Amino acid sequence: MAEGEAIRLAIKELQGKLEKQERDVSQTKSAINVLLATLGEVPLFEQTENKTSAQGNVTIRADQYFKKGITAAAKEYLKAKGSAAKVEEIIDALTKGGCELGANALKNVKISLSKNSRIFAQINEDTFGLWEMYGGRPREKKAEPEGAGEQPELGSPEDAETQKVVETEEPGK
Repeated sequence: MAEGEAIRLAIKELQGKLEKQERDVSQTKSAINVLLATLGEVPLFEQTENKTSAQGNVTIRADQYFKKGITAAAKEYLKAKGSAAKVEEIIDALTKGGCELGANALKNVKISLSKNSRIFAQINEDTFGLWEMYGGRPREKKAEPEGAGEQPELGSPEDAETQKVVETEEPGK
C-alpha cells in the first residue's frame, strides 16, 4: 500500500469517528433541551440539521436557500462544503435549505449545473464542484478570425494610405 493510500484510509477512518462524535453531541444537546422543556424552561441549544461531508461539517438552516435559484443555492452549498458533491447530495442539501427544485429535481439540478459551466466543474456524470476550488476554469483557446494572423501586404493601397497619414502628421500639432 502506497503512503498516500494509507493516509487517505486514516483520514476516512477519522472522518467516520468525527461523524459519530457529532451525532453523539447532537443527541446530548437534544436530551438537555428535553429536560429543560420538562422544567418549563427555554431550550439551551438551537436545533439545526447537520449534513456532514467529506470536507467537514456543513450546517443547513431550513431557510438557507429559500427564494434562491438552484445555481446560487448550489454554489453556496458547494462553497461551504469545500469539495465536489454528487447531484443527489446537492439536491438533499438544497431541499433541506428550502430551495424550490421543481417537479423533477434531479433533471432540473443537473441542467442548471451543466449549463453554468463557467461556475461548476463537472467531475463525472453525477458529481459537480466549483471551478474556483480547482484554481479557476481552464482558459479556452479562442479561434482566430480569418486573416487575423496575416500581415498586410506591403505596397497595398491600404498600406500606402496609412503610410501617407503617418508621414504627414507632425507630433504636437
